[in-house]
Amino acid sequence: MVIRGRIDDRYRPTVDVSFRMPDSVEAVSYPCWIDTGFNGHVVLRPHHREQLKIEPKGLVDAVLADGSVVQIPSYRSQIPWMGTWTEVEVLLSDHGEMPLLGLGLIVDYRLEIDYPLGEVLICPSRTHDQTLPS
Repeated sequence: MVIRGRIDDRYRPTVDVSFRMPDSVEAVSYPCWIDTGFNGHVVLRPHHREQLKIEPKGLVDAVLADGSVVQIPSYRSQIPWMGTWTEVEVLLSDHGEMPLLGLGLIVDYRLEIDYPLGEVLICPSRTHDQTLPS
């Protein structure tokens, strides 16, 4: 399974992420920047909450790029990740410009960014295919 993305007009790696609506088979998709400085799963903008119809699960402390710490509402949603619907933590924040996809989802996968071709790939790591010697 491979997740394909693109480089946007400001040279940021971007993938479209679909979110399953609660109690439905329908999904809503948003472009998300890949943020290797964010350790969580996903950050969306506050207006996405109403579109997704998700309910808060609590608050989490988040360290922003400028080093400040803020409390951000935490939610749960499902996304199709590597061929299966996967539950993810969704944070809502009005800090930043776009939704973010973080290392919490991609840390176990290979991330390939080809700027000249404008391509982004997230795929299983080669180490997943190798058997480690005992």
